[in-house]
Amino acid sequence: MEESRNRFHQMVVDIKEGFDALGASRGLRLAFGQVSIAVLVLFMLYTLAPAYVSKVIGIAAQDTYLILGPATAGAILSALLLGQFLRHLDRSRVLAGSLLANGVTLLALASVPAALHQFPDFQTHNRLTGAAFSFLLGVEFGAIMIPAVTYLMEATSDHIRGRIFALLYMVINGVSAIPVLVAAALADAIGPAQVIGGLGVLLLGGGLGVIVGGLHATEQKPKPVQ
Repeated sequence: MEESRNRFHQMVVDIKEGFDALGASRGLRLAFGQVSIAVLVLFMLYTLAPAYVSKVIGIAAQDTYLILGPATAGAILSALLLGQFLRHLDRSRVLAGSLLANGVTLLALASVPAALHQFPDFQTHNRLTGAAFSFLLGVEFGAIMIPAVTYLMEATSDHIRGRIFALLYMVINGVSAIPVLVAAALADAIGPAQVIGGLGVLLLGGGLGVIVGGLHATEQKPKPVQ
């Protein structure tokens, strides 16, 4: 019993140290939020994919690979490119640009295939259109995720890094179920395209907030938080 109490107390101390580190660095808060948002959006898209392909694109729900496959390929390509060129880029601009681009692409993913339903001659292009926008989403997802994770690694010391990532995983695993369930319920109520479009608007707002707020929190050589 005493050992269990000690372990619980140590867990509470570790979580508190993680929160203290985030509170002391605006850069860490931005990167932390960036990763959290990216993962939550990804979970929502995976949840909405079957309804999207069946109701918007007009194919079987089992054919979600049409959306998920290109998105995965785009994320891999983004990781390869950013791995080569990220050190030469302003990460705050990469963040703002990727949020804006992701928002625009989500809006296009929600509206363009649905609009093609009005033109029977272009109906055959729905699959290609959905796959193309999904590929772009994968590239943009990597552009949101990779700089943030890199910053979290570079801006934290060995002592605090594990606590930050443990806190990140706790937030993602504990909170992600709520928006995913809400997205599924909204998709049943108003349609998956409208929910995806709403996510696009939220990401556009986040990108504009980064630009207006001038959060240049990702310096090239951040000083590790102890």
